[in-house]
Amino acid sequence: MSQSNIVNFSGIAINTANTSNGVTWGYPVNTRAVVDANFVVTIALASTGVNVNTNALDLGDVLSGVPYVTTETINVGLAVSASNNGNSTNAAAAIGYLEHTSANTDGTPNAAAWAVIPTLGAVNFASVAGVLAANSYTFKLPPGTKRFIRSQVFNNSGASLVDSTATLELLF
Repeated sequence: MSQSNIVNFSGIAINTANTSNGVTWGYPVNTRAVVDANFVVTIALASTGVNVNTNALDLGDVLSGVPYVTTETINVGLAVSASNNGNSTNAAAAIGYLEHTSANTDGTPNAAAWAVIPTLGAVNFASVAGVLAANSYTFKLPPGTKRFIRSQVFNNSGASLVDSTATLELLF
C-alpha cells in the first residue's frame, strides 16, 4: 500500500467518561456530530408533571444481524431547547430517558413493550437561574438495544415547559 492510501485517524477522539447522575457508562462515545435529517425526531415539552415521547427511530436490521451483524457503534443525541417559563419559585427542569422496543410482525414498534434502555440511566436537564437551559447529551447504544428507540422526557418542575422541545437524533 502506498503512503498516499493510508488514512490518518489521529483526529478521532474517544470519550470514555460519559456520565449521568454520577454513573459512568461502560460504552465509549466517539465524537461524531453528523446528523441525517431522516433520523431526527422533535417533540414539544409539556406542562408540569407530564411525560412526552418522541416518535420512534427505526434502527432497521442494523442491530439484529440481518443480513450481517454491524461492526459499527451507534451514537444517539438527546437535546432540549431552553425554556423561559421558570422562575426562582418554580425552577424549570426535566428528566430524559432513552427507551427501546422490538418490532411487531408487521414491522411497526411494539407499543406495549417500550422500556428504558439498560445501563443508560436518566439525564437531568436542570435549571439555571430558574429557567431550563438548552442542553444535550450523547449516548452510545449498548449491545442488545432493540430495533426501535425513542426518548421520553418528563417535566419534573413546577413550571410549564411548553416553549421548549426535545430532540432525539442518530449521530454518524
